Amino acid sequence: MGDSAPTPQGDCDLLSADEIAAAFAGKLTVTRNSGHGERGGSCTYYIAEVPEGQLILQAGDEAAYLAKKESYSSYRGVKMEPMAFAKEAFLVNGAQAIALRDDGKSISLALSLVAFDTPVPVTPEEAGAGVSSLAEKVTARL
Repeated sequence: MGDSAPTPQGDCDLLSADEIAAAFAGKLTVTRNSGHGERGGSCTYYIAEVPEGQLILQAGDEAAYLAKKESYSSYRGVKMEPMAFAKEAFLVNGAQAIALRDDGKSISLALSLVAFDTPVPVTPEEAGAGVSSLAEKVTARL
């Protein structure tokens, strides 16, 4: 039997647990990640500090980016702040980034922290800064 290629893990190779922790000043810890398929199959990073904490990453193409941008733009009250990297990038409601590169590759990166009886470990400003930093890193790695 010959060497076999490792099983693809979606988009999980685009970020490490240490990079995620650093982006949020050590306030968020990844316990595990889960991805499936090849590039574009997504990756969910599970966050230890809250009962329902996830960072969800998905690589895509220009059509995926434009669909997300159009969808978010169509809702009242959705805040879309331009970010200064890639061909076009937005921070959506302070907790999700969407970005499109010149070559048509795109990413979506969303932080979801649901805490019931515990405080949320990061402020909204820290969440936005961390998501923005990671989105720029991932966009460059595609």
